[in-house]
Amino acid sequence: MENIPRPPFGSHHVAMPKEIVLPQRDFTEEAKEQKQTNRHHTTNKRKKKKKKNHFLILVSEMEWKFSSRKGVYTGEAYASQGESIAHGRGKLRFSNGDTYEGRFKHGEMHGEKAIFKSSTGFEYNGSYKHNARNGFGEQTHLSGRRYMGNFVNDLPDGFGVQYNADGSMLYCGKWKSGIPFPIKQEECSGPSIAPLTPMPRTNDMSW
Repeated sequence: MENIPRPPFGSHHVAMPKEIVLPQRDFTEEAKEQKQTNRHHTTNKRKKKKKKNHFLILVSEMEWKFSSRKGVYTGEAYASQGESIAHGRGKLRFSNGDTYEGRFKHGEMHGEKAIFKSSTGFEYNGSYKHNARNGFGEQTHLSGRRYMGNFVNDLPDGFGVQYNADGSMLYCGKWKSGIPFPIKQEECSGPSIAPLTPMPRTNDMSW
């Protein structure tokens, strides 16, 4: 067997690694992207800070106006740019004697379980949206005739039932802009169902 020369005792031979070349990174582009991300978060924070909670105050006999209708308002409100805006629960008395009692939203009659009483004799109990009867409600006229159903812009629209003063059913079915459309009798229950000539819409907002 050949004798293989060994390195002297205590000496070590370490192979030097080859030089490793790393790919170049464009830190300039990364910095731009990070800056845009930070700017986006900062903008969102600023938008959130703009939202302020309004503190409700109580006002009495404050002037209220919508289109050609005017009145005085008493109830909850908030201050905005030096003026008070009806917001919350309150009561409105119109110049012609009509009254509205219920919820307001940013100056408009808007909410459930509102009560509107007309100076001409009819009364409405139900939903208001954007200063008009919208949604489900019940309206009773001075004659005693009563309607229960859906309203759109102050008029029966959708499904509704109309009763006589004695409580008997006069009409049951679908309505469109205050005009009834007869449906099959089995779709409604009641002592009498008959087509009805729609009541005209007058200046007092009745139909």
